[in-house]
Amino acid sequence: MAMEVHLVSAERELFAGEAQAVYARSVDGEIGILPGHQPAVLALGGAPLKIVTAEGEELRFAVHRGFLQMAQNTVTVLADVAEASHDIDAGRARERAEQLEREINERADEELDQEIHARLERDMTRVRMTEG
Repeated sequence: MAMEVHLVSAERELFAGEAQAVYARSVDGEIGILPGHQPAVLALGGAPLKIVTAEGEELRFAVHRGFLQMAQNTVTVLADVAEASHDIDAGRARERAEQLEREINERADEELDQEIHARLERDMTRVRMTEG
């Protein structure tokens, strides 16, 4: 048994097709969704998302905030930003994350801009995607 899955970012649709399972991290914790899962709407933070296709292929994506909805055997992920793991430059993401951490440490006494933390979260998610 399979379910329909759509992963859409603000820029494009990254996946549309049938899947055996979807694994994500909501702001409240990890979740696995299988066909027949009861309806749900979840807020997503910055974290990996894995789709196991109907053929058993595992596809990994970095999702940077958004929502996941499960209804009538269809999973829809609407992400602010999402990218396939094979599109991520791990070295570049690691360098940016290290630079942002240095910037945060240098400004420890000042009020930090939320955008800096959001950028760091995105790059750390990218790094985690490429490490396993």
